[in-house]
Amino acid sequence: MLRLIEDDRAVNGSGVWADSSAAGILIARAQANLHDPAGAELALHTLSADQKNAAVLGALPHIIRSTLALDAGNKRLAATEFSAIGSMAPASPVVVDLISKGQADWLCSLARVANASGDTAEAVSLLRSGRSVDCYRYSGDIFDGRNDWAGAQQAYTSAVTLASDLPAGYYSWGAALARHGDFDGAIAKLQAANQRGPHWADSLKAWGDVLVRQGHPQEALTKYDEALKYAPHWKQLKQARDTVAKLGS
Repeated sequence: MLRLIEDDRAVNGSGVWADSSAAGILIARAQANLHDPAGAELALHTLSADQKNAAVLGALPHIIRSTLALDAGNKRLAATEFSAIGSMAPASPVVVDLISKGQADWLCSLARVANASGDTAEAVSLLRSGRSVDCYRYSGDIFDGRNDWAGAQQAYTSAVTLASDLPAGYYSWGAALARHGDFDGAIAKLQAANQRGPHWADSLKAWGDVLVRQGHPQEALTKYDEALKYAPHWKQLKQARDTVAKLGS
């Protein structure tokens, strides 16, 4: 379990504040990073009733569940979890407490969900709450979704400039380049992400996805198999791997 926490910090550059009461949240977030909803739920069940009802700790499970739902393509469930948190205005206790503890990246994760739920204004407001790799890279995704490619690239540049030794900024930039059809540029960024986070499955899967689009299924299969070592419960990764494997059978 310590390895999961270390991997979370290696990818995101931060963790929940040093408080033993937040251990379940920290482990749940690490499991969510591994795309393991069952593992995340198991960790969340370790929270006490008081922790679940607390203004800040009580909000974090909803953030975890909403991002897991979004990753699975279930925008309706993500929106439901987002709504359960309640008002996220800048003056709310959740926002103030997370910012004061240097945990604004949680709010930036939530911004992804707000944007996917159609509340772009709220997403932008949440992203202003902090300056972290996640805040910048999710800003890039939002700019890209609004057809502001110049703004997106500026945000991705800010993400990798802020923490050039962390993989997440390179990964998001690479995924964006792939969406724009720049496969060589995408692979360069995803390779950079993999070099900085060799045990992070996301960049490996994205790399495999690009290889599929380039017409290299066997190379893609290698990337998928490597990614599965680090995220064995990732449903979408397994599906992608099985689809490519059938092409060679």
